[in-house]
Amino acid sequence: MQVLLAGCASHRLNRAVQQHLTHNEDDLAAVQDLMTKLRTIKQSAKLRFKTTLRPVIRQDTRWGSNF
Repeated sequence: MQVLLAGCASHRLNRAVQQHLTHNEDDLAAVQDLMTKLRTIKQSAKLRFKTTLRPVIRQDTRWGSNF
């Protein structure tokens, strides 16, 4: 019996995005370092005067943190 397996669309999308992002890993690491520095108390206070946005730390276990 040949049954095609239809995988979850969100898993396939996540895998495609992860594969695409591997080409830019150096740039992503630089952005991650910047986001880490911006989350310190002093830098966060300075950033708060310019925007209401908050820096997001990249976490591999959270799909939405990468894109």
